[in-house]
Amino acid sequence: MRTGTTRIHILLRVLSALLVVAIASGVTARDARAAAPGFDDFGGWLGVQTTATGRFRTEQIDGVWWLVTPDGHGLFSAGIVGVRVLGDYEPSTGTAPYQDNVLARYGSEAAWADVALARLRDLNVNTIGAWSRTDLFVEALPYTPILSFAQYAPPVPGVAAGLTGQLVRDYFDPTFASGAALEAQNAAPCAADPWCIGVFSDNELGWGPGVVLTLPIFDAYFRLPSGAPGKLALQAWLEQRYAGDVAAFNADWALSLASFADVQGVTTLAASWNGDGPARQSVRHAFSGVVAEKYFRVVHDALRAVDPSMLILGARFLSYSTPPEVAAAAGPWVDVLSTNYYEFGPSWFALAQTLGASAGYVPAARMFDDVDTLYALAGKPVLISEFGYRSAESELPNTFPPFYPTLATQAERAGAFGVYLRRALQRPFVVGTHWFKHADQPIGGRNDGEDNNWGIVDLHDDPYVALGDRMRLLNGEAPARRVLVPGGTDARDECLIEWSATAPSTLRTRGTVTLPTGKVVCEDGDPTCDLDPAPGRCAFEIAPCAATADARLPLCTPAALDAVNLVQPTSVREPDAAPALAASLASLAALPVPGDAATICGHAVRITVDLAGRARAAKTVATRVSSGKRRDADRLQLVCERAG
Repeated sequence: MRTGTTRIHILLRVLSALLVVAIASGVTARDARAAAPGFDDFGGWLGVQTTATGRFRTEQIDGVWWLVTPDGHGLFSAGIVGVRVLGDYEPSTGTAPYQDNVLARYGSEAAWADVALARLRDLNVNTIGAWSRTDLFVEALPYTPILSFAQYAPPVPGVAAGLTGQLVRDYFDPTFASGAALEAQNAAPCAADPWCIGVFSDNELGWGPGVVLTLPIFDAYFRLPSGAPGKLALQAWLEQRYAGDVAAFNADWALSLASFADVQGVTTLAASWNGDGPARQSVRHAFSGVVAEKYFRVVHDALRAVDPSMLILGARFLSYSTPPEVAAAAGPWVDVLSTNYYEFGPSWFALAQTLGASAGYVPAARMFDDVDTLYALAGKPVLISEFGYRSAESELPNTFPPFYPTLATQAERAGAFGVYLRRALQRPFVVGTHWFKHADQPIGGRNDGEDNNWGIVDLHDDPYVALGDRMRLLNGEAPARRVLVPGGTDARDECLIEWSATAPSTLRTRGTVTLPTGKVVCEDGDPTCDLDPAPGRCAFEIAPCAATADARLPLCTPAALDAVNLVQPTSVREPDAAPALAASLASLAALPVPGDAATICGHAVRITVDLAGRARAAKTVATRVSSGKRRDADRLQLVCERAG
């Protein structure tokens, strides 16, 4: 079934044809370079003004992380991945269906690029993501190219590739460092271009067993030949880990080595990565962090040799597949932590958590919980480098991979995009979301068999209208939603705890400063704030955040919390939300306050307000926190109003 009615489909083709005629007459999308109202040339929101350096950089302002444009304004990166003429190759037909269709339709790559650029700007997309033909969009939109550093590290012999083709590699081998220096030269064009936000170093590398790798890195490194750089690193690390006590090492791993030097002769372990106890697993997980630190440090040094200030955007972690030790190891060596983060179907999500518990991955009781943890571990802002949804209301089979939900209609797909984006925006450390992808995959599947309705356009380059309408609306208002709510009354202590929410707060003026009041209001069914499509109720998500250096509250100095208390709601009234809120608050107690007071937030909690036939209904969240003799009593009111 094709999207929309035949009449709408014909209308879209006519509009596209008119755009082609306009381009042919010399009027192109890139001729209209004037910035959209309220934004600078790079897409930065004028509501955030800070130091202009002529390059993209990051900065945390009033508790919210931003990508800062060369002109000094805050950018939330609303991106699209895979903006390219090629689309995907279809092995079963020996063709690239999208490419064949658009070249027949527009006549040239340049004409296609002008149509694509006009569409992206219309949808308030401000970034061209990875896997794109950025050469066709010079000085048109910011972009994020992807490199490939890991390929230079030799694979560990005797370890099969995982389901995605990734291999365990020896990042200690000198050929990795020398290859990284070569690969870093491919970042030189980015370093010289103010439109380049920064570079990804790789995509979905394996850091643990399961889908991506077939063995833990620790177990795999024993299969390296004697004297291999990685095996020597393993030996040295084990000797340090066990403080030179080879007997303790032998006892843990059922070995009988005379010294740690004998590790060079061990090729397999009589161990089970998904059945061993905590002692062995802690060793495995710690060594994964050691290997990750080597990878990220070598990449960092190679890129810094090319340019000292170009943003390093990380290696695009795979959904639900990152050990905490790896995230922590990456933090010092990246400017932004990137993750490809998709929603799984309910049964697949549960399975991913079960497998992740065995493999030692960051857990998630609910979607996005692990993203919160990745930020807390790495201490760097997070860019969601891929996400997307597919629908049965398309010509695509949507059969592989099986773990993503297939939504019934394009309207549901648009709704899922909206909920995802609002949940991402609610997290003050998320600096962007990149939708995967520009065009649908081939009906017969691409090289790896993926055959999904991921595109904002179909294989004929006709747009999915419902998705586009939702993108246009939410991308455009996204930056203004990125604000923390103090929620208290005493200007000296209001920053001890602040709140993020998926709906906007009303405002108050204190002197020359405008602040949110803590009254968070949403109209039932409003796609910009209501997370629940069902009529008659509004769903909000909120999260407590501490400690925040907030210039809006100049009298308040951030400090570590030593006590937290949830006053409202009670578990009697909110049996699910109240315990979750109490746990989220408790996670902030006794957190150290870094020198730059980087804000950390607890997990978000969903609270639903039922109208029950009324025109307006509300629920209150009240908390008390303390730091020494200081007190911050916060009160949020979540208000749901009847539509119209």
